[in-house]
Amino acid sequence: MALRLQAVIALSFLICLANQNSFAQKTEDFTWNKGFCVLDTKDTLKGLLKFDFKNNYIEYLKGEEYRIFLPGKFTSFFYKSSIDSIEHNMHVYDRQTAEDFFRPYFFEPVDTTGKIKIVKQFYWQQRNASLSQFSGLNSYDEKITDLYYLNKNNQVLPLFLRKKFVLKLLTDKKELIKEKVKQNYWHYSNYTDVIKIIQYYNSQSI
Repeated sequence: MALRLQAVIALSFLICLANQNSFAQKTEDFTWNKGFCVLDTKDTLKGLLKFDFKNNYIEYLKGEEYRIFLPGKFTSFFYKSSIDSIEHNMHVYDRQTAEDFFRPYFFEPVDTTGKIKIVKQFYWQQRNASLSQFSGLNSYDEKITDLYYLNKNNQVLPLFLRKKFVLKLLTDKKELIKEKVKQNYWHYSNYTDVIKIIQYYNSQSI
């Protein structure tokens, strides 16, 4: 009985979230992925995971056990995406959402070994969601990735893909970076190029 009540409450929670989202866009939280999550108690739960980056929660399922976790209740989780078969290792960091206010979210480390530590968040954009619902198929067209960097307190701040912002972040080697970007035809508006720019900066800041 308790398990059924928990499932009903969880389902009501998810329906409320779903009603807030546009049918023109769905994210990877609608897909079950094999993996495990590490709780703040250090316990590890293996099973199936669903997650929603925008609404900031993950679902866990193993047999009849179903649970919902918010960041802060777990420290990391690992899964293999059922969409593109890529393995991901996600960690919880505090992200600034307002002045002097930080809230825990989950991110995937990109490069956290150098002077500028970068992480990312991503979701799958589904352009033909209404058609997919009728056909019973999930069609994901584009993977959207947002970059962030960690400050001195290991808190996450947005890394804007703009030349002025990137050069200000790397200001002590600004001229060196500009020359390297020109040589390699990198673009400040491309997130994979910005990762290369920061990795190059880190290699020159050892």
